[in-house]
Amino acid sequence: MLGAVALTRKGISHLEVGAGLQLVNGKAEYGREGLFLSAEINIGYRLQRLNNSSFVFRIGVGYPQLLYISTGYAF
Repeated sequence: MLGAVALTRKGISHLEVGAGLQLVNGKAEYGREGLFLSAEINIGYRLQRLNNSSFVFRIGVGYPQLLYISTGYAF
């Protein structure tokens, strides 16, 4: 995947907006034959403290994944 993400930078709550392209094998997902590029977009909420904590929580909506929820570690 090749893409870009923009985040707000106030407090621990952030708006996350992203867009990009991903390489997809059409046999498995979209009924198309072979490899092709597909657009990917998302908008969501990110909880991440900038100073003391490395914990990250994300939730949002996008295409093609519809709804996403994730936790992670920032370093």
